[in-house]
Amino acid sequence: MIPVKQFFFDFGGVLVDLDFNGTIEAFCKFGATIPEAFNSENFHKILRDFENGQTEEKDFFDQLRIFLSIEISDEEIRQAWNKIIQTIPAYKLKILRTLKEDFPIYMVSNTNITHIEYTRKYLFRENGLTIDDYFDKLYFSYEIGASKPDAEFYKRVIDDTKVNPAESLFLDDKTENIDGARQAGFQVCQVCPEDNLREKLFPFLNGISI
Repeated sequence: MIPVKQFFFDFGGVLVDLDFNGTIEAFCKFGATIPEAFNSENFHKILRDFENGQTEEKDFFDQLRIFLSIEISDEEIRQAWNKIIQTIPAYKLKILRTLKEDFPIYMVSNTNITHIEYTRKYLFRENGLTIDDYFDKLYFSYEIGASKPDAEFYKRVIDDTKVNPAESLFLDDKTENIDGARQAGFQVCQVCPEDNLREKLFPFLNGISI
């Protein structure tokens, strides 16, 4: 195995706990009666456009109102939409801080501006730190204009960081994103929400304690 020189972490599912049911329940409290709509192809297209930066937040909120047949304010939509984001276990924050002492580390996430604004405000805030203190750079799909597992996402990250992907570990919870990273030349590690991140990282650390 080629020694790993840098780490690329997905956000949701790898670092932060997610609760999609929390978002569905929040919208239902506002009067939405079709939570199954979130599993439809129409919704996934709306979300992909938002996460690829092709739709502004206000337009996405308008689409949600129509899609869910609800009349609520932008702030109420924002509150419900952010219910998906839960907490980051303290031990994962410690892992990030420890790794950053010896390695470049990056965040690589399919996400949207609403969730990232919430994350910047409420997560990674221990000891006066911010999310930018934990990573050398953040790569968000809505800023890149492409999302995993599209080859363009990985290409833009590699081109910008100028790393050798064969010397880089890409961690994600979704099989299709792991496959895309592998095809782009990365070493990969699939981390599911129920996994212990420290145990998953151990084989790649060459004896380094985290």
